[in-house]
Amino acid sequence: MMNLIDKEKGDRFLLQISKFHQLGTELKKIMQEIEETPSIINSKDKQQSQWSKNVKEKLIEISTNCLEHEKTMNLNFRKFYDEEVKRILE
Repeated sequence: MMNLIDKEKGDRFLLQISKFHQLGTELKKIMQEIEETPSIINSKDKQQSQWSKNVKEKLIEISTNCLEHEKTMNLNFRKFYDEEVKRILE
């Protein structure tokens, strides 16, 4: 729909979708590591290895990036809808 109305905005949105997919893939890999070694996420473990700490930090970082990117995508689409689609529908 975006491509039909505004090719440039549509292309940018497709790039955002691609980036979101990339972030999601990274998040999935980290979640699989945690599934294989659940003790990584145990905050009560006082002797966590540096590797476990790095995995936890990476999980938080990628999760936050995914959330922020999704919010940005939603805002961009909502703005496009309000500016372009509503105008066409009126």
